[in-house]
Amino acid sequence: MYDIIGDVHGHASALKELLKRLDYAPDPQGVWRHPERRLIFVGDLIDRGSEHRELISIVRAMTEAGVARVIMGNHELNAIAYASPDPRKPGDFLRPHTPNRTDQCIKYITEVGEGSALHREHVAWFKTLPLWIEEPGLRVVHACWHAETIERVRPHLKSDASLSEELLSHPTMSGLFDKGTELFKDVELLLKGLEVKLPDGVSFTTGNKSPQRDPKTLATRHETRVKWWERGHKTWCEAVVMPEVPAELKGLPLTEETRELLYYYDEPTPVFFGHYWMNGTPTVTAPHAICTDWSIGIEDDAKGTLAAYRWTAGAPVCDDHFVYVHKAELSR
Repeated sequence: MYDIIGDVHGHASALKELLKRLDYAPDPQGVWRHPERRLIFVGDLIDRGSEHRELISIVRAMTEAGVARVIMGNHELNAIAYASPDPRKPGDFLRPHTPNRTDQCIKYITEVGEGSALHREHVAWFKTLPLWIEEPGLRVVHACWHAETIERVRPHLKSDASLSEELLSHPTMSGLFDKGTELFKDVELLLKGLEVKLPDGVSFTTGNKSPQRDPKTLATRHETRVKWWERGHKTWCEAVVMPEVPAELKGLPLTEETRELLYYYDEPTPVFFGHYWMNGTPTVTAPHAICTDWSIGIEDDAKGTLAAYRWTAGAPVCDDHFVYVHKAELSR
């Protein structure tokens, strides 16, 4: 029996409140435990929030005690690359420190101290996280479960689906962080989801758009995530996962070429995932694909929810198995 928790993004206070609602409590050593259940975190523990030290301390203590498991999210993979020097470019990193990429992780690296002993310790731990978990009747991945991709990636990983020592020791040879290589695209699919190119002339920007932020921290996107957990999309609005759908896409039908790029998970084993910043009250996304990310990381104290799905083998999937805390409740 697992309680599967969505992206926490540095919000330790929300996590502690959620654990209480799930009937977990600290033991004499301070490790949060439940008498019968265990946790799985779907990744993206870091960035966005401001309680990273406490959060990672809580989660690591639970994993070391055997009462929780954590898979890698794209933010953990980004953190590994951001902290890893690029041997081909002295003074540069495998994830370049551009304004946009630095802005994405600024709260985390400011809190822990970039290059500090604690930062290095965290990054070393991130490297041990598996890219997925699969057990009888249960699958967990950060962004997209795609069987063919998993089989292509598996030879590069340890038996527990974490990054191999060879891969980490020679990342530039493997192409793990080189855009365009097969391995890069495969790992991106698992940790960032299925994306398709937008129609010509259509784009959108990502990043914090407040007037106080440096415009250089914004990025222009020409590709968008699509819903791999739903079948039968006919229009762009039905298929895409975007904070705001560009006006050019409203009512625009998908071309046959784009529909052929879409993928739908239709296996009976339920798969749990995060990543997609769902809005509102947590509900089941699809009969066999359940998103647990309900936007706790949003930069609005009145919005955002941290959710967990209470999974028990053999039990039917339903909305009632969600337990959650709204960010607005924490400030009351």
